[in-house]
Amino acid sequence: MQEVLRGMRMRTIKVKKDDLLTKLRANLEKHKADYETACAGYRAKAIIALRAKVRELQGGETAALYFGDVDKPESHANSYEVVIGMLEMSIETEVELNTEEYQCWVMDQWGWRKGFAETITKYISSK
Repeated sequence: MQEVLRGMRMRTIKVKKDDLLTKLRANLEKHKADYETACAGYRAKAIIALRAKVRELQGGETAALYFGDVDKPESHANSYEVVIGMLEMSIETEVELNTEEYQCWVMDQWGWRKGFAETITKYISSK
């Protein structure tokens, strides 16, 4: 997306607040569902890793308690909830968005999105 914006000056658009709220709520629900799916995969992988470590310890080994690629998923629901709360409190019927806000709030391309997507993909594909 940055390539598209290179050379263009920052622009803003006006959108209907209700339309933006609808989009943000849908993005939040998808995020929550993805997070829950990732958590289920994380728990399954963590249990397998923990059981393997327990077996090593019970077998007399001095096992390192490093669990490799078992990374706890992180929820970013608050990113959506803050914006939704602000919009709900606003008395305006239209909202002006700049390019960065549009990318995050409408296109769901937050700065943390790539890392989050990598984490959920790891657990979804490991099922």
